Amino acid sequence: MGFVSVFAIWGAWALSRQKTKKNFIRSLPVILIALFLVFFLLDNISFTHNIINRFTSTSGDDYNAINGRLFWWDTYFGDFNVSDFLTGFGLDNLPDGVYFTGFMKLLYCYGLIGTTLLLLFLGMLIIKADIFVKVCTSLYTGLLFFADLTYYHNLIFYIGVYLALYIFNKERVNIAGTLKA
Repeated sequence: MGFVSVFAIWGAWALSRQKTKKNFIRSLPVILIALFLVFFLLDNISFTHNIINRFTSTSGDDYNAINGRLFWWDTYFGDFNVSDFLTGFGLDNLPDGVYFTGFMKLLYCYGLIGTTLLLLFLGMLIIKADIFVKVCTSLYTGLLFFADLTYYHNLIFYIGVYLALYIFNKERVNIAGTLKA
């Protein structure tokens, strides 16, 4: 997942640097060849096969990583009353021995209200920020549905960096506009 994230960020940055359509078309074969090589190399590594097997194979209880991350919501949230669902149970008040994805953990700990506020903030960054912050925020938001990136220090770091980049780029645009006038 880390390789894919790094290549997606680099690819978005490289594509954002293309000034003309001609340059974009010229760089597209290089990007496609690089993607093919990466997937070919990853396919020849046994570790990659173990990861894919973990996600797709089923054991005797018909459970795999995809099922646990996407389809077991009723197991964890079935007994919630309305107030628990709205407000959550607080930071890291999780049941023992249960794996939550980031989104499920947000919903369980912060409730619908806290999760909605965080996702609205991330959505605002995706809509209003420059391309680098958009890509990073989109990757972070997407990874919330498959991985656990919601530890408190991670939230502060990632959201702080994205917000700082957004504010810095906004101020840079304001300064450039002031200097031209």
